[in-house]
Amino acid sequence: MSKIGAWLNEPEFNRWYFKWSLFDWIRAGVAVIAIRLIQAIPFQNTALGFLLGVLAVVIVAVLFGVRQRSAEFQPLIVIESPAGGKVPLFKIVKGFAYPSAALVQVLILAGKANDRRWFPQPDAEISRYGWTAKCRFGDASAPVTGWDFDFCAVIPRTRINDTVKDIPADAVVSQIIHVSLDRRLVDEDLP
Repeated sequence: MSKIGAWLNEPEFNRWYFKWSLFDWIRAGVAVIAIRLIQAIPFQNTALGFLLGVLAVVIVAVLFGVRQRSAEFQPLIVIESPAGGKVPLFKIVKGFAYPSAALVQVLILAGKANDRRWFPQPDAEISRYGWTAKCRFGDASAPVTGWDFDFCAVIPRTRINDTVKDIPADAVVSQIIHVSLDRRLVDEDLP
């Protein structure tokens, strides 16, 4: 990425005024003109001046009313730990979600190479923006060390109850983390 491209992605550059469309700029111009016209009225200290001031505020409020911009705001979910490496059979996965989510699930990708599926874990416990989930990496009856797993956290629209081939397209997905099972490690919390 060029230096200019990196600079454009800086948080300081991603301000609201760089994201305005032409329509937003036209609305701003109309609002400024309305305010300037009200300020030019010679009877500002009268009831009529007060009513015109209120009218200007209403015009500005209508022009800059709260609009939902779904493309600008994307919910976020992040896994804080584990960040990779080796995990025991049972591991507590921690992270945060913004805005605070009603449902967070951890999905673990496992299976043979040609039939890998995402296995949902029990729902995470949510505390404001943070969440924790008790996860099982592997099969308790198979004492195998070295199995590899990928896992992620999701904010699904509806609870995922069964294994799935693909993560639902409408779910908000965290980063995908790769871990290896190490049965010599002590389980953090048995279910």
